[in-house]
Amino acid sequence: MIKIVCFKWKPAGETFRYREDYRAEHVNIFASMIDRNINIPYEITCFTDNPTGIDSHITTLPVWDDLKEYQMCYRRLKLFSDEMKDIIGSKFVAMDIDCVITGDITGIINFKEDFKILAPSERKTPYAGGMFGMNPGSRSFVWEEFNENDLKWQEHKNGNYRYVHQPAYNRGFTVGSDQAYMSYKMWPNAAVWAEKDGIALTSDIKKRKVNYLDKKIIFTNGKDDPSHKKFQEEFPLITKHWC
Repeated sequence: MIKIVCFKWKPAGETFRYREDYRAEHVNIFASMIDRNINIPYEITCFTDNPTGIDSHITTLPVWDDLKEYQMCYRRLKLFSDEMKDIIGSKFVAMDIDCVITGDITGIINFKEDFKILAPSERKTPYAGGMFGMNPGSRSFVWEEFNENDLKWQEHKNGNYRYVHQPAYNRGFTVGSDQAYMSYKMWPNAAVWAEKDGIALTSDIKKRKVNYLDKKIIFTNGKDDPSHKKFQEEFPLITKHWC
């Protein structure tokens, strides 16, 4: 059985913020979209610091504090640790809960490789942390070789500061936090999902005019949020599925 993993935690003390906090509603709608669009045995697990309001058929587990102090998504890197053999127990796919699922994703989720990650086109950081899957422990070096001393507190833009993984940034992987490090450790050798597999980012739809009508998963990156009225007005054909 495939496990589908997601996260919901309340960021604490972040100076670099560009999204609102996600709510239980996001998790529940994410699970509802999965339920409608997958035809293999699966289980949804949400790692969270507050399970209140999350539907009872969703397994909730406490999210760890490892790397919490560095903000953003670095704490998600623990999914690469050997501990996940016991915590998750079987092959899993981690997905961002702010996506919109518009069709059958069985063929996407039912991957054969021991590790696979989303690789959108034309990005400074080639791998995207919004979706990756693995056999637990199959890429444990990503976690084991993470060095907190490589994180530097520096200005990002508009007077905002954030922790960046300096070796990854020196390689030109300057988008994101954990995904910059994932790219630094694994690019270009990982198996990938791409647009041809039926996945798109809203940034690509806007900037590159990617046709999203044939896509099965739309990741709403940046400030986009499918719960926002502005987004729903901009993408009515997408958000009709967000329920």
